[in-house]
Amino acid sequence: MCGRYTLTADTDALIKRFNIKDYQGEHKPRYNIAPTQKNPVVLLNEKTERIMTDMRWGFDTTEGKRQDFASNDIISALIEEAKNFVTGPKDKNRPFWIASFNLTKLLKLPKYGFVWSNLIKIDDMSDVGNKTARVKQDIEQKLCGLGLLQEEIKITRPNVVVFFTGPHYDNRLDEDFKGIDKKNVEPYKERQFARLKHELLPNSFRIYHPDYLNWAGKWNMIELLADEVKKIPI
Repeated sequence: MCGRYTLTADTDALIKRFNIKDYQGEHKPRYNIAPTQKNPVVLLNEKTERIMTDMRWGFDTTEGKRQDFASNDIISALIEEAKNFVTGPKDKNRPFWIASFNLTKLLKLPKYGFVWSNLIKIDDMSDVGNKTARVKQDIEQKLCGLGLLQEEIKITRPNVVVFFTGPHYDNRLDEDFKGIDKKNVEPYKERQFARLKHELLPNSFRIYHPDYLNWAGKWNMIELLADEVKKIPI
């Protein structure tokens, strides 16, 4: 059956690893966790403290739109949802995806030859107009302290990482990758286009977000980024 995973750490190890303040569940180490079974999940409470609670693994089938996802085909369903998200009419014309697909073409990679993630895993959409904003600092610190991005990089083992974050998120990079070194890519200043070096990162770059590049008329930086990547022996 697809969608299975293992969680062999015991309760004490999980509490220590994630600095859990409260857990009332009954977790036991398991090597074969299947959809529909309950397992511990780390959450933030109203005080932004990490707590752990048991939750059901799998899609919520209480809504009609989820009924077509069989629990034994959860991975295929996730892949299909991700594909629809990337190629859907609401997203395919956004600068981020245009830049990403342009890079794959310039580097002669398969169409889906890249993995996308977020430096900060959630946004704040509480403001009017459904515009996303950076979450409050205390929430950001707690969430990023879980080390999710670092684990994603470790698991996926990319040849190159590109941070489309611009200089305004450098404080987050400095926190997540202690001692990270930034060096400007000529002819740009460090805040505009930087090569990054850290023991947890492969060949990496930080450049402006494609939304800004599009708005500022600096789209040629995507081609320059591709040129820099081509210089890397892979």
